[in-house]
Amino acid sequence: MRILIGCLDLIDKEYYKEALQSYDVIFFSSDNADIIYKVYETSFLQILEQLPDNWEPDIILFSHPEYQVLPIDIEKSPYPVIALIIDWNIGFELINFITGCFDYIFTDKD
Repeated sequence: MRILIGCLDLIDKEYYKEALQSYDVIFFSSDNADIIYKVYETSFLQILEQLPDNWEPDIILFSHPEYQVLPIDIEKSPYPVIALIIDWNIGFELINFITGCFDYIFTDKD
């Protein structure tokens, strides 16, 4: 399985790299990632254009969207986009606003 992951920071990247080591994973973020994008400038389709030749993700995993600016037009992704929302209780109004950008949403119950 090929997974394109939008990560929050270096700590997230290392966690996901270890947890998903049996998968083919590429990271995108505003810094310290395989694909770097400029927040407020780069569209999600431009991020996809930076993928290696002949590499298409099976899913897009976006970690902690409650703390990040989403790439422009991520909701237009041709691939399923999954949000991993950890602190839903902190920014519920914002999260409610962005949920339409994702095909699937996962969070904890606490």
